[in-house]
Amino acid sequence: MRSDGGCPRPGVGPHVRRDGDCPGPGVGPPARRDGGCPKPGVKRAVACDRLTRGNEELSMRIHYLEIVCRDVEGQCRALERLHGLTFGPPEPDLGQARVARAIDGSLIGVRAPLAEHEQPISRAYLEVEDMAAAQRVIEGAGGVIAYPPTRQGATGVWAIYFLGGVQLGLWQPAE
Repeated sequence: MRSDGGCPRPGVGPHVRRDGDCPGPGVGPPARRDGGCPKPGVKRAVACDRLTRGNEELSMRIHYLEIVCRDVEGQCRALERLHGLTFGPPEPDLGQARVARAIDGSLIGVRAPLAEHEQPISRAYLEVEDMAAAQRVIEGAGGVIAYPPTRQGATGVWAIYFLGGVQLGLWQPAE
């Protein structure tokens, strides 16, 4: 493993230090499925799942992964076979998305475009505790709220923002 936390194999993203100490924001998970470095002889890295700011512990969790595609049934079949997911029937509160719960508790929704102009996309919705505070942070960083915070039935409140050419969602789960 390189001293900067990166994998010694060219073109492979960084790993977390083997001692389990988080080297900082932006360090991704190991590249191989089993968690090890793809270069022989480099041992498994410990994933970083905690971030701190001062004494405050921060967390970042993907609450919902939205997949908008033109072949919902085919996409669901592929994800079921590949990841062992089980998709339910269409959910009216989520644009008729068929939703599965991953082993970590996050939700994966697959739906068709809701309008002719909507293009296929995968969009992660990051869980937040306070939607209004999260909106202020995003706008302060130069982001644009593309879909304002909206309560969707019993699912909670969610919003979509654009920043740096990327679309992300925010999701405040229902209490």
